[in-house]
Order: sequence, then C-alpha cells, then structure tokens
Amino acid sequence: MVQSIQHGNKKRVDEMKIHQQMTNFKHAVDNAPEPEPYDDRPWKTIVRFERKWKHKMEHRLKTRLEEVEQIKRKITGRKAKVTRLKAELEHVRKNISSLQKELKNVNTKRIEAYRHAQDLEEQNKES
Repeated sequence: MVQSIQHGNKKRVDEMKIHQQMTNFKHAVDNAPEPEPYDDRPWKTIVRFERKWKHKMEHRLKTRLEEVEQIKRKITGRKAKVTRLKAELEHVRKNISSLQKELKNVNTKRIEAYRHAQDLEEQNKES
C-alpha cells in the first residue's frame, strides 16, 4: 500500500480512504450503545383511558336518553290530563251559561209575577 501511495496510484489511495471509513464505521457500530427497548406502556395506558372514557360517556348518554324518555312519557300523560281537564272545563262553562240563561228567565218571570201582583193589589184597592 505504501508503495502504491508513493508512486501516485490514486485508485489505491481511494481504496485506503474507503477502507479507513469502513473501519471507522464498523468501530462506531460496534461501540454504539444498545437502543433502549420500546416501552409501549404509555400507549397502553392511553388506550385504556380512552376505552374507560368512551364507556363512561356511553353510559352517561344512555342514562340521559332514559331520562328524556321518562320526561316524554310524563309530558304525554300530562297532555292527556290537560286535554281531559279542558273538556271538563268547557262542559262546566256550558253548564254555567245554561244556568245563567235559566236564572235570567226565572228573574224575568219573577219580575213579571211581582208586576202582576202589584196590578192585582191596585185592582183590589180600587174595588
């Protein structure tokens, strides 16, 4: 090698450089620290947390939907009760109006009877 370098053999010089670089690379690879093993525990923890959170949210949603259904049933029952009470109220109003008409008729008849009684009383006084 030394002889080829001294005589200007450039190919040999290039080979020596490449050989030196390869030796340095092998030495660097051999002395390189071992990579740390991959620890997937944080990911497992995150996945576990996400599952728990999703389950918790699904449970809350299910609970809220059940509450909404109960409220809907109560509203439906109350609407039926309101409809029934409105019908009863309308019936009572009709009864009140008919009783008022009847009372008006009774009052007019009473007034007529009172007038007739006064007329008869005047006739009796005259006779």
